[in-house]
Amino acid sequence: MAVNDETLMAEVRVLTDYDAGLIADGDLLSLIEIAKSELAAETGDDNLDFYGGNLDAERALFWLTCLFLKAKTGEIDAPNFSISELQVRHQSMDEQAGFWLNSLSRRLDALRGTGLIGHVQIERADRTYQFDN
Repeated sequence: MAVNDETLMAEVRVLTDYDAGLIADGDLLSLIEIAKSELAAETGDDNLDFYGGNLDAERALFWLTCLFLKAKTGEIDAPNFSISELQVRHQSMDEQAGFWLNSLSRRLDALRGTGLIGHVQIERADRTYQFDN
């Protein structure tokens, strides 16, 4: 779990396998700042603390930064998704980017309080079933 922009940058580099020769630290930090503002706008919380123990905020920032970085470097063509005012049209998305986008969606839902938690068991008392074996 990242504790500041520098540790987040290191985590993003590990997952994406992009070293400073491919994308400069300053460019990556700029993407992190853009991702922070997009997440704050998306959640409506301008004081969203990404490194104060809020795992959902920190992980949403991680996944969005990874997606932004992959799109910036051209490794993935930007998929259809919308974060606040940012709208991206679909070109092509691989399975890895789809997993990242789903991870981002789960964390955003948790931040908004709209995520599903727990398990549900449905019982139907008005039905009977008989099996003749």
